[in-house]
Amino acid sequence: VAEGSFKAVGTNRSCPKDFDVMIEQGGFVLLGQPFVSSAISGPGYLRVLYLDQDIRIFQSPADSPDRWEQAGLMVVQVRNELF
Repeated sequence: VAEGSFKAVGTNRSCPKDFDVMIEQGGFVLLGQPFVSSAISGPGYLRVLYLDQDIRIFQSPADSPDRWEQAGLMVVQVRNELF
């Protein structure tokens, strides 16, 4: 889970699609309980590799400037209703 803002990079409308992001706080959800911290914050870069109504796959193609995220990190999000 993350809170913040994003801005598309480039004009392509299909995946993969890159975004500049500014994270205010971030974390993870475990058994329905969010664990969020401002320790995960600052500018970053996000690549959306795939998305549809059920699943989203993201990748961090570069280290974030503040080092809160390393290049190569991959995140898969699945809708709660599918569990």
